[in-house]
Amino acid sequence: MKEGEISYYYKYKVDENKGTYSLVQSFAVPYSAYVSSAQEYDGNIIIDSGMQGIKIQNRRTIMAYQTTFKRYELKYLLNRQEKEQILLAMQPYMKLDDYGRTVIRNIYFDTDTFRLIRRSLEKPIYKEKLRIRSYKPVETTDPVFVEIKKKYKSVVYKRRLQLPEKKVMESFQTGEPLPVHSQIGNEIQYFRDYYENLRPSVFLSYEREAYYALDGSDFRVTFDENILYRRTDFSLGSEIYGMALLGEDQTLMEIKTSGGIPLWMSETLTKHHLFKTSFSKYGSAYQRMLAESLQGGYSNV
Repeated sequence: MKEGEISYYYKYKVDENKGTYSLVQSFAVPYSAYVSSAQEYDGNIIIDSGMQGIKIQNRRTIMAYQTTFKRYELKYLLNRQEKEQILLAMQPYMKLDDYGRTVIRNIYFDTDTFRLIRRSLEKPIYKEKLRIRSYKPVETTDPVFVEIKKKYKSVVYKRRLQLPEKKVMESFQTGEPLPVHSQIGNEIQYFRDYYENLRPSVFLSYEREAYYALDGSDFRVTFDENILYRRTDFSLGSEIYGMALLGEDQTLMEIKTSGGIPLWMSETLTKHHLFKTSFSKYGSAYQRMLAESLQGGYSNV
């Protein structure tokens, strides 16, 4: 391959007493323009290379997926006609990803007093949340993502790792650490220790269409519809049902970029008088639950 098309994984054995080290293992992984991370789990090596895919190396499965994100996320509430106008403008510049229209399932964790989401709704300069996510209905052996999402001065930072659903749920049910040794794993454990006694608070699902830029940049646009929430049946393998957060004619569009918005998109937003809004799926669900509890619905809100 040409220079700049691949990265490399290196594993060293270090003898601190002798002050020496030796190379144990190395192999090529999908290219990454930024510093990657690696973790070992159950005989597998999981690489954050900024690229998705699976490779086999020396009889070990090398799973590559992006585990770190730093970007701006701008949100817009659209009606059906506005969505069609945006899609038309996107045609020369963007393409629907290979997954097409997918259903994303999320379990959000919080304290018994909803400390995390109450703090978030105050719009502080820094806020954070923890969730488990899947992109399909899962079985116990299927991989799911454990994610910490932070926002500081309008910049979104996301750190995540991937493990089998059974291992993740056992960890959160028993309070034991996740069975993985990595920097991101340590960050997730610190989060859990700091807030103490985190528990499932809301199940959120939605149908998403994700578009990527044809010019190879990290500019992305997603459209979320049929956003539903519930406070029971916290299973990533369950059917999709719950209370709707948007009207039937509404779509939540998110623009995601580490830099600026392309000129063509800025012109499109201006032309159709579309303005960014503040919309948190978990926050909106919590506010709905709070209103319902005041009317005698949910308790412990």
